[in-house]
Amino acid sequence: MDRILSVLVIEDEELTSREVVDCIEKDEGLKLAAATNNSHEALELARMHLPNVIILDLELHYGGGNGILFLHELHKLELELPP
Repeated sequence: MDRILSVLVIEDEELTSREVVDCIEKDEGLKLAAATNNSHEALELARMHLPNVIILDLELHYGGGNGILFLHELHKLELELPP
C-alpha cells in the first residue's frame, strides 16, 4: 500500500475505543491521528489532523457531545484534505 490513511476515533466506551485503536495500530496501512470520547474536542482534532477516516460513535453517553451534532459541525468547517 502506497498511502497510509490517518484515522480519528471518537468513541466513549473505553474498551471499544482501546480495541479500535489496537486494530489501527496493528495495520500498516493505518495511522492513528487521535482518539477522544468528546465530540467537541473531536472537531478541533479533525481541524488539526485532517484525518482521512473518522470512526464515530453516534451516542456519546460517557464522553461529551453528540455524534450527529459532530457531523453537522464538521460539515460546516469545510475542511479540505491534503493531496
